[in-house]
Amino acid sequence: KVPLVRGGQMELKVVAKRKEGFKAAIKIDMLWLPPGIGASGSVAIAEGQNEAVIPMNAAGNAELSTWKIAVRGESNAGNGNVMVSTPFANLRIAEMYMTLAYEQAAVEQGKETEMPVAVSILKEIKQPAQVTLVGLPHKVTAEPLQITADTKELVFKITTAADSPEGTHKNVFCQVTVVENGEQIVH
Repeated sequence: KVPLVRGGQMELKVVAKRKEGFKAAIKIDMLWLPPGIGASGSVAIAEGQNEAVIPMNAAGNAELSTWKIAVRGESNAGNGNVMVSTPFANLRIAEMYMTLAYEQAAVEQGKETEMPVAVSILKEIKQPAQVTLVGLPHKVTAEPLQITADTKELVFKITTAADSPEGTHKNVFCQVTVVENGEQIVH
């Protein structure tokens, strides 16, 4: 129902229609991946369960297109392994809905600071998007914020503990979740 955006991720839900009495685990994987798309190859629908998700992600330069994808399932049906496949489904790769520009922030242990993030909306969002600051060191926190169609800047209030790790932390970024057609689009 929603695209996988460049630089984003998606959990592709796979639902098995089991023959009555068949409860064994089913290994699932993608038959093929479009250029610039990655997916976990070690996913299984657990014994007695009917669904699982395949984590997928798109590189920042993934080709903008609609691709045909399918998922293969394999399991031992009692007399050896049986393979099945889903019908083809469309996976649309789209441009990001927004870009973010980070300003550096510094703080002493046990103190608070603010981290401004400039927001450029590239595609209209109809409802607020949830934004979480990810990759903060241990004992450093920031409350999630929201982006609306009019947001130009976010300001994260960062709190540190007296014994939070010292040093430069370069793996801090925002994860933005837009909800469209009842599904999440993770940037």
